[in-house]
Amino acid sequence: MVIGIGKKDHLISAVAQGVGNIVAVVGVPTGKEGIDGDAFAADAITDNGTKGLSVDYLKNVEIEKDLFKVIQKFIDKKLVLGIQPVGAQGIVGAVTEMAARGGAGVEISTQEVPLRMEGLSPRDILVSESWGRMLICFNPEQLDKIKAIVKKQGIEMGVLGKVTNDGQLTLNEKGELLAKLPVNYLGLGGKAPVYEPVYVLDDAEFVHCNVDELPEPDHYPAVVKMMMTSLNLVSKKWLSKKFSKSLRADDMSTKYPSDASIIPLNDKGKALVATMDCNPGYMTADPFKGAQIAVAEAARNIVCAGGKPMAVSDCLNFGNPGDPKAYGAFVASVKGLAHACELFKVPVISGNVSFYNQRSVEGHIVPVTPSPIIGMVGLLKDAEKHTTLAFKHKGDMIFLIGRSRDDVNGSEYIRKIHGINTSLPPFYDEAEEQELHQVVAGVIDKKLVRSVHDVSNGGLFFTLLESAVPVEFGFDITTDAEVRKDAFLFGESQSRVIVSVSPEMQDAFVDYMVEQEFPFSILGHVTKGEVRIDDESYGFIKEMKKLFEGVLESWVEGKV
Repeated sequence: MVIGIGKKDHLISAVAQGVGNIVAVVGVPTGKEGIDGDAFAADAITDNGTKGLSVDYLKNVEIEKDLFKVIQKFIDKKLVLGIQPVGAQGIVGAVTEMAARGGAGVEISTQEVPLRMEGLSPRDILVSESWGRMLICFNPEQLDKIKAIVKKQGIEMGVLGKVTNDGQLTLNEKGELLAKLPVNYLGLGGKAPVYEPVYVLDDAEFVHCNVDELPEPDHYPAVVKMMMTSLNLVSKKWLSKKFSKSLRADDMSTKYPSDASIIPLNDKGKALVATMDCNPGYMTADPFKGAQIAVAEAARNIVCAGGKPMAVSDCLNFGNPGDPKAYGAFVASVKGLAHACELFKVPVISGNVSFYNQRSVEGHIVPVTPSPIIGMVGLLKDAEKHTTLAFKHKGDMIFLIGRSRDDVNGSEYIRKIHGINTSLPPFYDEAEEQELHQVVAGVIDKKLVRSVHDVSNGGLFFTLLESAVPVEFGFDITTDAEVRKDAFLFGESQSRVIVSVSPEMQDAFVDYMVEQEFPFSILGHVTKGEVRIDDESYGFIKEMKKLFEGVLESWVEGKV
């Protein structure tokens, strides 16, 4: 998910309008990527291979930087009327989208489109998915100025055609009419055919993991050590640093991590907070509920950072829609997402669907685990109330807001320790989740807490660990005798948040929580560096941090 911030008077829509205005393609020369369908899926559903780009070409981010500079100059000099990126829809999809939004038509030709190779037909050029291209619409009087900017930046440009008022996409090549159809059929899908694939909701018996039927570990520090080898749980800091070298050392999200990244807007204190969420482990048996949890946790992350959820962008990754079970998972997931978005009052403002994600297992094509990735953005009205997840002072009290349960369904614990890869999602109650958000927003607004971190992947223990690692404080807690210890430490039941409270604010915090009539309990306190649970030492945070942050690098290098 990419989030941008722009000035109102600099915003430009992706439209083509104004009879006689020019539409041109700018960027890298067009190749044959994806001309037989989605480049990712083409090899699986056709007999044609898709020739990949070289690694060096893919790593050439300078092309995108050049495009960015060109766009900025176009906007600053007010040279263009519309800008549209070219993605999986190809030039034909992009130009018809622009025309449909503008209530216009377009007459085009591929003769001037820059090409990376010979032998491409007009059809190939129009449907190619080559990355690093965009379409622009502008008044013919600006043509020379635009060409000069593009040439100076060292990228390619070719005139595609002109805007008409007939609502048609007209393709002419060397005087021959090759195609003519309404832009609304292609552009925004308003008149696209609607298909109703056959689907079934998987009727396999749901696996409910009753914790009392699982053998209980006899040495919990060994369980922690084993779970610390899970790539789903360990820190991704090593990887993010590889891709985030441009981040400033004083960037708030880098220096003070929280459940959602903060994006300052202006000097008036407002900021955006953003997060991405989905746990495919919750999607294996009940994608309807698993998808709801993805939205709920994203909203919870926004709230825990001090913000208010505003909008969603999704990326829905599923198998072959021709497979009734794979498509059934998609249908259930979409219904779950819609239900949760309505519940939390967050519109889905953008997103995409990726089908045909599958792999071969012992000669059988198996779809990927349904993965509806949720990106959510929220508003932080006062950046001073941006709440971080790190423990900050030895002696601060640690509280759990929410109720722990004897529930290990969907958890990394049952996958890593008990080898159970398919189960129901963890406990989730939407009314309880909504109430939790209100309570957490209240303790943040009243400045009653020093840190806030939601309980999610890995359960309560890994939530505490993630709060301990940044400043290298430890924690000393006591488990709940009413809940089995493994469920208490590693269960992933939803609607729970860990907070740390200074001794001075403890009474005010407790009074507030009692007034809210929402479940909460004291866990223990922040230590100088030792990790202790039920008077048993699990080690010291400095050593645990090395393992927690080093596993991914070791795995990539083949050391584990």
